[in-house]
Parts: sequence; structure tokens; C-alpha cells
Amino acid sequence: MTDTQKQKIARLRGEGKSSPAIAAALDISVNTVKSYCRRKGLGEVKAQTRLCAHCGAELAGPAKTKPKKFCSDRCRAAWWGAHPEKLRPGKVHAVDCAHCGAAFHSSVSANRKYCSHECYITQRFKGGGAA
Repeated sequence: MTDTQKQKIARLRGEGKSSPAIAAALDISVNTVKSYCRRKGLGEVKAQTRLCAHCGAELAGPAKTKPKKFCSDRCRAAWWGAHPEKLRPGKVHAVDCAHCGAAFHSSVSANRKYCSHECYITQRFKGGGAA
């Protein structure tokens, strides 16, 4: 690696560029950029703080993993329940509950019969009729 490349790496890292972006700009290996930055203490660019898409809580997690979108399963289920239009097209089915008659959207199957587990239990085991 030339002295010019070293200076460019330091300048680009100072501008907040990532290792792959620097490697592409200088036409050198990403691992070369990473090892040079590690030796010189230039550090990897930190990702911005991520927030839960539902409640806005700050998300924590290892830097080298896929970033999370939700802080918990409860937030994930609530967000997807409120945004069924975000599911892949053709995967959402409009269905009427066989117990209570409420209209709901099913992303699981067009054959789903009940809007909730409670309606299923009532209809199936307690002999409840349609409301």
C-alpha cells in the first residue's frame, strides 16, 4: 500500500466512510483497509442508534449482527398487527371470524377461521354459536 493510499484512507475514514466504501474508492481489498485502520486506531464507523419501530425504545445489540427493528416480540406483533399493508402483496387475506363474525386480515392462511385464540376455544370447546 502506498503512502498516498494511506493518506486517502485516513481522510475518507475521517469523513465517516465505511471500510467497503473506502476499498471500492481506492480499488484495494476491504481487509487491507480494515487492518490498516485497526493498526492506526482509526476505528470502524459506528452505526446510528436504532429505535424500536413500534414504541421508540433504544435497541441494543452487537455491532456485527443484523440490526433489530423491534425491542420485543410484543412490539413486533403489535406493529405488524397495525400495519398489515406492509406484508408482501398477495399474502394478506380478508376473513370473517367463524365465531364472532368480526372481519380480520390473515397473513397466515386463507383457510384461517377465527380472529383470535379465544374465539377458537369458545366455538370449538364451549359450543358457542355465532354472535
